[in-house]
Amino acid sequence: MYRHILIYGVLLLLCACSGNPQNENDQKKVNRFTQLGADDRVSNNNLLILPNDPKSTFDIRYYQHLDDLVPELAIKNDFLRGGLLYDKWWTPRNGSIRTAPPVTSVVHLAWPKSINSDIDSTSTWRCAICHGWDYIGAEGVYSDPNTLNFSGISGIVQASPNSPAKLIDPGLIYEFIHSGQTASGIPHQFGLYISVADIYALTRFITTIQNQALNNLSPSSVIELASKKVIGNQSKGFVQYHNLIENGGCDETCHGSDGQLINLKSLYGIDLFTLANNDPWQVLHKIRFGQPGSVPFMQGLSPTQDQASNFKIATNTLSYIQVGLKREFVHSGGLHEVSQILFSSKEDE
Repeated sequence: MYRHILIYGVLLLLCACSGNPQNENDQKKVNRFTQLGADDRVSNNNLLILPNDPKSTFDIRYYQHLDDLVPELAIKNDFLRGGLLYDKWWTPRNGSIRTAPPVTSVVHLAWPKSINSDIDSTSTWRCAICHGWDYIGAEGVYSDPNTLNFSGISGIVQASPNSPAKLIDPGLIYEFIHSGQTASGIPHQFGLYISVADIYALTRFITTIQNQALNNLSPSSVIELASKKVIGNQSKGFVQYHNLIENGGCDETCHGSDGQLINLKSLYGIDLFTLANNDPWQVLHKIRFGQPGSVPFMQGLSPTQDQASNFKIATNTLSYIQVGLKREFVHSGGLHEVSQILFSSKEDE
């Protein structure tokens, strides 16, 4: 009897020992996700696969800027810088123009060439082209197969349709950008090309956009999908557009009083009025965050202002651009007539 008990005890010990490595690995994985601030949903998230890559280690202290003298301002600056990076991450924001890195000469591996092979290779490396200027990807503007950037790729506001959980944890977002795999099983691997500081800025941008969407501060809340009409106060937008930069305006000397001073070289329109009516989501993004690589540099709205106020300012400005820059208005009666029309309107902010 004692012999049987001894054998049974040894078997239990062997089973326990053989199971320890797996249990330890599982525990490490749980602890790692806990450190990233994720909840239990992470274990069910099949949107990405996180590699145990020390280079992609997320530091919540850096993300929160605990060591900065003005943490709130640093966070807002990261948000604005992330918006520029979301547009074109390889172009500096100080006005100088840098040649696109060699990697953009080939189509990004995560881009579904079988769905859309007409897009140029460089565009497939831009966050906005995959995930949308409206930030909701295949569920928004790019849901239409006739759009130039149709791909079926999900946005940054919600997770992939294949994922039961939303990708909202900053630690997971950081690692997803750095080296995590997309829903198609292809790794992003932007950690090979984008600096750690810029990945943190992109993470701040994404999480902030997600939070704003919950509070109706999103492009889809102010731009009608079918008509592309922007809901805003055009009279306030008039003041914003024609005011000088030092007075908080856009300064019409950049785009001109009719929006035609700069050739925008876009397939959606070479002048500001046409582009705003064909792709208002892109224009709204650039009003808010600036134009990377432009000379002189077009900066976004000040980080010292409240983001809800900035969103309202951008929306009002875009609303004016869509209507007030009509060439027949400017050419027939001048800006004075336009201002009289707009200031007599009773549109909501």
